Amino acid sequence: MTAYYVECTEHFSENLRVLLRMVTTPYFTPESVEKERGIIAQEIRMYEDSADSAVFENLFRTMYRAHPARVPIAGTVESIGDITDATLSDAYGAFYHPANMMLCVMGDLEPEEVFRETEAAVPDPGPYAAPARDYGPPEPMTGHEARVEARMEVSMPTFVLGFKCQPDGIRQEALGDLAAEMLVGESSALYRRLYEQNKIDSDFSAGLERMKGMSLFEASGDSECPDEVADEIVREAERLCREGLDRTQFDRLKKSALGRRTRELDSFESTCYHMCASYFDGAEYFDYPAIYESLTVEDAEQFLRENVLEKRAAISVILPRQA
Repeated sequence: MTAYYVECTEHFSENLRVLLRMVTTPYFTPESVEKERGIIAQEIRMYEDSADSAVFENLFRTMYRAHPARVPIAGTVESIGDITDATLSDAYGAFYHPANMMLCVMGDLEPEEVFRETEAAVPDPGPYAAPARDYGPPEPMTGHEARVEARMEVSMPTFVLGFKCQPDGIRQEALGDLAAEMLVGESSALYRRLYEQNKIDSDFSAGLERMKGMSLFEASGDSECPDEVADEIVREAERLCREGLDRTQFDRLKKSALGRRTRELDSFESTCYHMCASYFDGAEYFDYPAIYESLTVEDAEQFLRENVLEKRAAISVILPRQA
């Protein structure tokens, strides 16, 4: 999904017309493409020099054989060299069609006014044949490789540990994040132990990463002993599944997660983005209270039992350059 947005405190109709005109009026020339190519190439090199980006890109390439998650979203300096104004025109014709768009508006506005402005600003596009999305063949639940490492200009190793999951919609996203909190969130016994032993620092985090056709349970941070941290996470998941999760703690964390999601409604930009992303995912964003209500401690135990397994794991590590 590509999102274009505007925020304003006045002149809403004028801003809406400018936004709609921008996304419905393509303008690609050889000169503009060449200028933008240089800017994108700089951005790609910047990402390639960032350990925080590289550690995730390396993990995706390691875990996935065919899914496009293994390809950096910005491409490579070499790949953008093949892009022309004709390429962009073809992409625009395939995807930038009103039938493939969603307009989301939040504010103290009259819906009828928004509809009138939109209908007046968007030309009749004619019929549309949606292009087929290709996410590759179904992925095996084991990773392509179990470990990948690289050396960069970092003072301390940074890592991402990933576990392949079967993709299963937005409910799984909420469940995966709750399971992560139970397993290795800041209030968990494992987090406290790892932190007190200086195996992780306060930047450590865990949760579920999800895209179309893929789902990944991950934990990431800086550590002098990332492989030890990975082993402890797997062992703790086994223990929790064997002994059972604390129901009281689960209910408390579920209320906390629901509260955080509700506070996000204070941000119009964030809410509009989530509404659009949910729509293209075939879901309704404001179903999240019912989703959280449906989650049980047994669901979290099953999630850990099925997904946080050594055979589904891979780790990406960025090490400091050798002297």
